[in-house]
Amino acid sequence: MFSDKVLKTLSISDREIVFDFFVFYSRLEYALKKTPQFRKDEGYVEADWSEFKKSIKPIFDASKNKKLKKAADYLTDKPPRKIEETSDGLEFRDASFTEENSPENLIDIICVVRNNLFHGGKYVKEEVSDLARDEDLLENSLIILEEFVNSVKPVKEAFYNV
Repeated sequence: MFSDKVLKTLSISDREIVFDFFVFYSRLEYALKKTPQFRKDEGYVEADWSEFKKSIKPIFDASKNKKLKKAADYLTDKPPRKIEETSDGLEFRDASFTEENSPENLIDIICVVRNNLFHGGKYVKEEVSDLARDEDLLENSLIILEEFVNSVKPVKEAFYNV
């Protein structure tokens, strides 16, 4: 099967986490588009991450529990790298984010995790030096995303179709 061939190119040993992240992130974008206050409509429908960041800021508390704090700390202490064009070609370089556990910062970090995964390259075997780190980025991103979804009632309702 074609998908088996593609999955073998991933350097992440836990392919289930890749699937979970794809599904959860895409479902969250759907929920944002379905929720009027988080939907941009400029000739096409798009998730309004800026409005979502504003709404989550006063209610998100990374220190709410140990698991959430640990996930937020991991993402801010060891954020994903961004692909950049250099004179030698494309390279992954350290991205600059603030070190705070604010929802705005965490969403920006998770969007880079998403872009790295969705657009490939980062997970091609010969380009990855720390496989466990990539899985940790996905796992910790999922913990934060789940908290975001469950913190905003209309998004939670759209996400879970309730």
